[in-house]
Amino acid sequence: MSTQKILFTIIIFMLISGCSGLISEIVTFRIRDSATEKNIENADVFLMQKREDSFVNITSQKTDSLGIVGFKMIKGGDYKLLIKADKYDTKEISIRPYETKYDIYLSPLTLKSSEPHDLFSKINYELTPHNGVIPPLTNENFSTCFSLNVISERGYIEFFSINSFFDNTIYVSNITNSSKGGVAHFCINLSEYDGYNITIDYYIKVVEEDLLHNQRQYFISKLEFG
Repeated sequence: MSTQKILFTIIIFMLISGCSGLISEIVTFRIRDSATEKNIENADVFLMQKREDSFVNITSQKTDSLGIVGFKMIKGGDYKLLIKADKYDTKEISIRPYETKYDIYLSPLTLKSSEPHDLFSKINYELTPHNGVIPPLTNENFSTCFSLNVISERGYIEFFSINSFFDNTIYVSNITNSSKGGVAHFCINLSEYDGYNITIDYYIKVVEEDLLHNQRQYFISKLEFG
């Protein structure tokens, strides 16, 4: 097999793997004090992955001087983190990583309370589409829909929003007065935009937490295999 054919095969395999959603990347977690917001050094962080009907511990790390650990994780996979540190309450959280950076807060042992003390104890959220490469045509209406789904079982949400400025047009969906969450979304006809990038910004405001603002960039492309 020629060198060109080998390279072509490798590229096609990488593209297919990316489109299947099984994308692995390094996800970093910064562990912080919920009272002082200082970084917590030498905390033990255990990563568990769901396999069949249970979670299995696959690796662990200690936080560095900046309170950070990093794990190679599958985007959108089912994981749990168990975090232990001296003089802090032990915390376990469930997470499906769609971003590459997260802050997690631990409560000092002196702060005994039934109330959660950080953003990810109060809400779960998901931005779709998951894949960073999207085709210009996704359904019979020639529209691609972008959705932000936010859930707070105990009703901590003040508002959330998803928006984009694309081809000189503003697209926005705001949800207020829905403390337990919902879905903000809009759809765009991308049929004439093959080869373009589109950036989606999303915002979530939770009671007694700073405004969460993240963005995700998508590449619009006609990927054909065979």
